[in-house]
Formats: sequence, C-alpha cells, structure tokens
Amino acid sequence: MYRKSKGLFALMMGLIISFLLIQPSLANSEAILEKQAEIDQYLFVDHLDEIEEMGIHVTHTSPVDTYVEIGISPYSDEHAEYLTEIFGAEFVKVVEGQQAVTLTTGADTVSPETAINNHTEETSGSTSASVWWFTGIGAVLLAVVLFTVIRRRKQTVS
Repeated sequence: MYRKSKGLFALMMGLIISFLLIQPSLANSEAILEKQAEIDQYLFVDHLDEIEEMGIHVTHTSPVDTYVEIGISPYSDEHAEYLTEIFGAEFVKVVEGQQAVTLTTGADTVSPETAINNHTEETSGSTSASVWWFTGIGAVLLAVVLFTVIRRRKQTVS
C-alpha cells in the first residue's frame, strides 16, 4: 500500500511540474503570434507603400521560438536595421527572403476573386492562458486530495 501511494504521489508531482514548465512556453508562443500579427499589419497593410518605395520586398514573416523572422529581398544590412529599429531587436530577426514560386500551370495572373485569403482565427490570449491556469489549479487540488486520502488510509491501517 505504501509503495502505491508513493508512486501515485510521484506521478502527480511529475504532472504538476510538467504543467508548470509547459505553461510559460505556451504563453510565450501566444505573445510571438500576437507580435507577428502586429508586424504583418504594419508591413502588408499600414505601411506597404512606404516599404516598397524604400526598395524593400517582404517575402515572409514567420514565428520562431522567441522571435518573428522577417524575410526581405533584396537583403541589405540597411534594410534589416530599418526593420529591426521599428520592431525591436529582441522580437525580430531579419533574413534574406526567397520569393515563392507557384508550380501550377494555367493563367499568368490570378483574379482577386480566386485569390486565397489566409485568415487566422482570432482568439483571446487571456482566455487560453486562463484555461491553463484553471487546469493547473485543478491538478494541484487533485494531488492534495489524493495525497490526503492515501495518508488517512495509511494511518487507519497502521
């Protein structure tokens, strides 16, 4: 009986520690996705003409662990520094971008009606974070209840 309770306690503590280590990582990725959305709005909507006049062609933005990668073509240190100053060096890494080429055959142009629109689902980061916190609190409470029940059974058996 004692070995089972010790094993169960170790399992619950492992789950709790795993939760505590995973949660900050998920919050960080949500922050990076929000930063990417902000960068996309700036580069592709609000300041598109200004960026093109400077001779900068943004090929992509991509969230990576702790920063957003921005691909530009042609790459130059001057253009990279310009974008880094706008968005902050801790959030952005500017790299040489490669223009994507479609491999389909057919018409040379695509009408706006047939263009693919990629829309990300708008979700609230605070809602997602609160779900994780409630899950964590529930796991801790479950561990406490199980530990208490096992301890009481052990005391009554002794």
